[in-house]
Amino acid sequence: KAAYPARLYQKPGMLTGYFKLLPFLFRSVPDIQYHMRKCEDCQLRFPHFTKILHFSVFFVFFRIVIVKSPGIHYTNLQVTVQVLNSYNCRKPDIIGGDFTMEKIASFTIDHLRLLPGVYVSRRDMAGDSVITTFDIRMTRPNYEPVMNTAEMHAIEHLGATYLRNHPVFGDKIIYFGPMGCRTGFYLLLNGDHESRDVVPLLTSMFEFIRDFSGEVPGASARDCGNYLDMNLPMAKYLADRFLREVLENIDDSRLYYPE
Repeated sequence: KAAYPARLYQKPGMLTGYFKLLPFLFRSVPDIQYHMRKCEDCQLRFPHFTKILHFSVFFVFFRIVIVKSPGIHYTNLQVTVQVLNSYNCRKPDIIGGDFTMEKIASFTIDHLRLLPGVYVSRRDMAGDSVITTFDIRMTRPNYEPVMNTAEMHAIEHLGATYLRNHPVFGDKIIYFGPMGCRTGFYLLLNGDHESRDVVPLLTSMFEFIRDFSGEVPGASARDCGNYLDMNLPMAKYLADRFLREVLENIDDSRLYYPE
């Protein structure tokens, strides 16, 4: 009996909470649907994103039906939609309005069928010049162990030094560096090139790395931000393996991406 008046007292607040929450839910549904659609378009596909959203919707109705406190979760739902609105997939561009992010070229390649080789990843225009990006894939993705950072770091230092000093291609080198997945390197060249065009260049570069002895160029505290993370013997081994298994008898299966 003592609780009965309190329940009567709470009912007006509960009804206010219901009326306050329901319009907000209806206003929020298009926002939530928009973000789910955009995230799918952007290929973000976070496995936890849908789970969190479903849990949030369940929790809203759990609080309404079981706990009888819709007003409390109104604030929580406001925060949820504010977080959704902060996602980059709805960031306005410079001109104004919304834009849809597309999958970048390297994410469209079937990495389950990709073999070690030399591939044209993409071609981009920079003013009147064509920039060709090469995918130098040294290990088979998702099939064998990736390279460690120490040997990749040594290959990067030696390869960049060799390429930028090359008598023919030196002034065409834009960039040489490792892939984040640690299965290979990217080489950017000024000009419109095919994979086969750079096979002699890469062969001589990896021979240089394989036969190198002495101190790795730039491997000092003054010249490099992480100079201790170097493994020259392993870099030499990987260079030799890439020469023997890929470059020496390369064919079209190692020069063109799988369809």
